Amino acid sequence: MKKIFLILTTLLLAFSTAIDAKEVRKPVKKKQYVHKSVYKKAKRKPKLQQPKYINTTANVLLVNLTDNSIVQGNQDNYARSSIASISKLMTVYTVVKNNQNLNEVITVQSSLGNHTRLSKGMQLTRIDLVKLSLVHSDNLAAMTLAQNYPGGFDAFIYEMNKNARELGMHNTVFYEPTGLDANNRSTLTDITQLTKAASYYTIFREAASMENVTVTATKGKKTYKIRARPTSTMFGKEGIVTIKTGFTNAAGFCITMLVNSENKLFNVVILGARSSKERSYLIEKSMKTIHNYGSV
Repeated sequence: MKKIFLILTTLLLAFSTAIDAKEVRKPVKKKQYVHKSVYKKAKRKPKLQQPKYINTTANVLLVNLTDNSIVQGNQDNYARSSIASISKLMTVYTVVKNNQNLNEVITVQSSLGNHTRLSKGMQLTRIDLVKLSLVHSDNLAAMTLAQNYPGGFDAFIYEMNKNARELGMHNTVFYEPTGLDANNRSTLTDITQLTKAASYYTIFREAASMENVTVTATKGKKTYKIRARPTSTMFGKEGIVTIKTGFTNAAGFCITMLVNSENKLFNVVILGARSSKERSYLIEKSMKTIHNYGSV
């Protein structure tokens, strides 16, 4: 009986040892810790894309010039504000109104580091300076046009302001030809007068149709091909008759466009947009209004 008890005890101990050995061999699973931020991201709902620039602070005017009616506008149409490079419309208008020789080769007399493809001593035609001024908004090109006017720079500025008065732009003043001076100021309605007057000259309509501009300049024995892009994607678009953009910190992002739609002429003027994207949004909005207006 004792022998049987000893045998059973031995078997039980052996079985228990085998089970313990198997449990030891089992791989221990490590607890996976997940940072709380992962759960936050997983639970976070996607944000709704709200339309931008609903409450714009820019001055916007859309005029149907065919019947002289205001289609769209906000704030005071007669409020003066800085106009940046829209000034160059009057710069070129002053050149062509005075019947200056557009094929005359003239020399760049000064240096200007702000937004230009030119340098002092370069020689190029007046027509090429006009193209660079209108399409690329080249500041040194506009300055060179003013410096090569009969009577010089001061006479040119006087003529710019005289032309403004003759066009009925009574709330406009120019201190220099580029628009870099924040004191070059005008209003929505005055700019409409200038844009309309400029459109009668071929050079403004040709500039509006250019998707890029290439001019030739010489300096000593060297010849330069100067290529420049327009300041807005609206250049070269169907229906754009006259266009000029502008930007300075004082003026914000500006533009004036004369648009032909369904044989009607519309002028879009935007002053003081906070960014180029806001200006583009306002242009798109105005163009849709023009399209809908023409289809009525």
